[in-house]
Amino acid sequence: MISLYEKLFATVDWGKKHRTAQKRALEAFRHVYEHSEWYRNTCKTWGNTPENVRDFKAVPILDKKSVFEHHSLEQLLGKNKTPVRFLFPSSGRTGRLSFGVMTTKDVKRATQTTDLFLKLFFHANKQDTLLINCSAMGVRIFTEYSCCDVGSRADLVAGLLKNLSTRWKKIIITTYPNFLKHLVDYCTDSGIDFDSFQIFFVTGGEYFPESLRTYIHTMTQKSFFNNKGYWLSIYGLTEIGYPVFFETPDTAIMRHLDHSGQLDLPQIPGNPFTLAQPFYFNYIPLQLYVENLIANTWSDLVFTHLVKRRIQLIRYNTHDQGLIFQSKDQNNLVGELKKHNIHRRFNFKLLTLIGQTDQYQTFKTQNIFVNDIKELLYQNHAIARAITGYFYLNKDNKTHLFVQLRKNKTLKPNLIKSLQNTLDDHYPGAIQLKTVAFHKMTEQMELDFERKFDHIPTGQQTDKETGNHDCDKVLFSGSSNRK
Repeated sequence: MISLYEKLFATVDWGKKHRTAQKRALEAFRHVYEHSEWYRNTCKTWGNTPENVRDFKAVPILDKKSVFEHHSLEQLLGKNKTPVRFLFPSSGRTGRLSFGVMTTKDVKRATQTTDLFLKLFFHANKQDTLLINCSAMGVRIFTEYSCCDVGSRADLVAGLLKNLSTRWKKIIITTYPNFLKHLVDYCTDSGIDFDSFQIFFVTGGEYFPESLRTYIHTMTQKSFFNNKGYWLSIYGLTEIGYPVFFETPDTAIMRHLDHSGQLDLPQIPGNPFTLAQPFYFNYIPLQLYVENLIANTWSDLVFTHLVKRRIQLIRYNTHDQGLIFQSKDQNNLVGELKKHNIHRRFNFKLLTLIGQTDQYQTFKTQNIFVNDIKELLYQNHAIARAITGYFYLNKDNKTHLFVQLRKNKTLKPNLIKSLQNTLDDHYPGAIQLKTVAFHKMTEQMELDFERKFDHIPTGQQTDKETGNHDCDKVLFSGSSNRK
């Protein structure tokens, strides 16, 4: 079966499939309009009906607020009697509740997809591969492989690794980036020899800097993307399906080479970041159509279900930003990889993505983005070893960067000076570094592996609806900015 799928994936014209998906998206709009009362009423309110919509770009744009805050779950599910097998709530960093719904058919499809990807991209087999699921909030892995659900417990993972028999030769750990950093540090302190395992990491949840991946590879004694193990990222949405986009070893190497300046690539139009490195994700346009809100420009990504779902979303804007590559640009990327003797096994549709861009502080005329700061924190591995990865940006007459230290860890003055110099190189005179002992940060700093962390204290980030970012509140010593 694998050789059949490999042949299929290697020969399909995915650019053509993307264009076909665009045509199917208009059909999906008409189907959902006819069968979903809440969607039909929404479209009528905005004056959009199948009779006056000839171009898919005339279909209204939805987002989490317009769908999940304005309609009850009962309304969204409608009169369809197909039983719900799993219901997944999500709130992320925004605090706005949304839902993902899976039927028995959805679970079967997800299981087949997961197991196929495990074989294709990790050369896994069911006899000697163990999945350790460290994802929080009840996130499930639908698979027929051996799987241990641990959650955000580094001590349990360390215990497992110490006591594993030779039955499982390959370990695949799924989690979120912040917890992976904590996990690797904890296991290293506990005497775990990662070099003795063939161990792989798969993370979703939010953006992570490429400098963190380099740190993790160094700590686990893995040369970059060899058969002993590597770290791949996926992008999933609770309300759309999981995963939507995914790295393969070649696209992860592409990001690594781009980060180190080894790829000759043009500047992506509209990318606001100066340091943060976009992901290069693969996308299979069979069950989902993805478009840029502003065509051919770095802008919000908009999703449309092409298959029937209990909650089928049409032109759903996540406000995560990226760029879907046109065929010519994708061919140029592939050509750059070949110069480094890297060849893509499957020429999936490519896009680049970095997430939401509303987390920043402005100093004078310069925007200091959270994702750019993340990239700087892990460049020096001696510094990275001493910090949790959590931080706050807070502004008065200049921006203060409060960085949390790990339990019982300190930073020597020369390392503090080194990090301050790094910040000054990129933001001259703009940022004052302050390290904070683990127990002196908010309780959220210690406990929050359960959701995306808000690095700008409540009220400081730019609100997309009001444009305000005028709160200078700092949260310490037991305060919490949970929404």
